Amino acid sequence: MVELMANILVVSTTSVIGGAEIVLKSWIENSKQNNYYILTTTDKSVSDFYKDITCENIKKLFFMNECSAVEKSFKNLPKFFINNIKIANMIKKVINKHDIDIVYGNNSLDCFPTLLCKLLYTPKIPVINHIHDMLSPKSSAGIMLKLLWKKTNYIFVPSNATRDHLINLGIGEKVVKVVYNSVDIQENSNISIEQLKSKYDIEPKKKVILFAGRFDKNKNVELFIDIVNDVSKYDNNILALFTGIIGDEQYFDLIKQKLKIVNFKYKILLNIEHEDMYQIYRISDILILTSHTESLPTVVLEAMANNLLVLARNVNGVREIISHDYNGLVFEYDEKVSNISNIILKMLDSDSKVKRVTLINNGKKTINNKFTHHSKVNRVEEYINKLVN
Repeated sequence: MVELMANILVVSTTSVIGGAEIVLKSWIENSKQNNYYILTTTDKSVSDFYKDITCENIKKLFFMNECSAVEKSFKNLPKFFINNIKIANMIKKVINKHDIDIVYGNNSLDCFPTLLCKLLYTPKIPVINHIHDMLSPKSSAGIMLKLLWKKTNYIFVPSNATRDHLINLGIGEKVVKVVYNSVDIQENSNISIEQLKSKYDIEPKKKVILFAGRFDKNKNVELFIDIVNDVSKYDNNILALFTGIIGDEQYFDLIKQKLKIVNFKYKILLNIEHEDMYQIYRISDILILTSHTESLPTVVLEAMANNLLVLARNVNGVREIISHDYNGLVFEYDEKVSNISNIILKMLDSDSKVKRVTLINNGKKTINNKFTHHSKVNRVEEYINKLVN
């Protein structure tokens, strides 16, 4: 099969930068075969993110005010449909003007405008939708996907767990394709850990327990707080470091209230640049993942690639990354907080240094063997070639 250069329109109607955008960026930066046109929101953090991607194969960026409202407008159905029809029209215009070969919806909610465009205007243009989440059947994206999935050519998912979940929702298994996320293996930095801790105003001797992610109910930050609180009963040299973005303002307010009565020191760093997260991983001693569901947590991949030990709840796609006691640690969904804190205390003890190093080294091997940019790009472009040939 001859590989053809494809013109791909990426539709990204998100209002925040999350894992979906990070893995999209790495794919585009490592793909040399295709040309990319990006339609996205005017939200400053999002528009700045895409403007900062410096790749010759990004040919043009398009911005729409309507994109910003899509995520929050599903409860107002008239507004939701009007906004999506506007976006579908914009997609149609870009397709016609720039000879687009494939439309690619990067987020779960992008399935609606991309498939609406195909249904109404451009039935011959292939569509790929990327679903990064374990969708609830009652969620807006879940409802839209169940209604329109027959119009898509492929649905990319980041794990077998997500694939099985979508099939159980009624999505045809032939269109659902597993494409693992990929991450960079970071080389050693010339900046010392002491210098980095000083930069973030963290005491040199503090043991840093990291939360990294979106502040929303699914991430279950309350459990993280309960775990660290229990750890602090036995080790008063603990600092909990919270990094990420606010996905739910009301939930974030509840977390701040809960933190007022804890026994440990903590620091909250919001909206950190992605490149700076590599520094955060370096100054941390362990990453704790407490989510209710996870398709394939990018933060776990990044931590492992950056020599950080991971302890994660044994859910969904986590099982496809971590083998307990080989390249990281897992705890069961209903595990007692005291048992989880005992695992952490043991790992933070100096007597466990050899085991920590072994787990971290095996984590890096896992990234090199399974989650490289090369393997992801090859997998994605295999399906793209099938659509354009």
